[in-house]
Amino acid sequence: MKLALQLFTVRHMVKQNLLGTLCHVGNVGYRWVETCKLPIRADTAQVFRQAYESYGIRLLSALVSYSEIHRNFSKHVDFLHKTGCSVAVVAMLPIPIMLDGSRQAMQQFCERLNQLGRQCAEEDIRLCFHHHSFEFSRFGDRLGIHILLNELGEYVDFVCDCYWSQRVGISPESLIPQFKGRVRGIHLRDMEIVRKGFCFHGRNCPLGHGTADIPDILKAAELAGAEYAAVEQNSRNPLTDISESYQYATQFYKGWV
Repeated sequence: MKLALQLFTVRHMVKQNLLGTLCHVGNVGYRWVETCKLPIRADTAQVFRQAYESYGIRLLSALVSYSEIHRNFSKHVDFLHKTGCSVAVVAMLPIPIMLDGSRQAMQQFCERLNQLGRQCAEEDIRLCFHHHSFEFSRFGDRLGIHILLNELGEYVDFVCDCYWSQRVGISPESLIPQFKGRVRGIHLRDMEIVRKGFCFHGRNCPLGHGTADIPDILKAAELAGAEYAAVEQNSRNPLTDISESYQYATQFYKGWV
């Protein structure tokens, strides 16, 4: 598997200086990154080409909005080709589908995603879907995640998010095998339980600081056929935290490429 950094983690730095941020990321040790909410423009693609030439960092996958890639398909394809990236990941369910909440709406979304997946395949791009916690709620008489697993076909893979599965009480190492053969990657996020008054709640933290069993998660991901694990955090100290996560991940898994 490849060890990547999801650039959501350093999103504020990216807005100020994308190339400089990629340099910092490379100094930590990461050689792969996954984009999030970056402008799909020629100058952005040029920065990624420069980052590869200067620092050896490559764009592994790109999170995209379903509505944006649907409306501007050729623009996204051109960006992916220019950056040498062959994986596009629909970042979340469209809001109208979540608001509708019906089985029919989810099935119709799956049909549209299957069509988009076929279009992507014609351009040598693999389309994936990334879940949050919404998909574990009911859409009609079935859980959304089960509808997605059953209705999405051969042209759409999955990115399994360890943090969001933990948030709904499902261990990632038990969830990932359900995507066997269809999981392109995982988002590697740990979760710690913190107390606020009489209540306890989860929040993300550097790998090894929380309740996630990272070694078992990585083992499950490898057995399920995942090609990458992208470290992701919502952090006030991103450079420190991504370094801790990198050191922890490389300590327990020696098969990174």
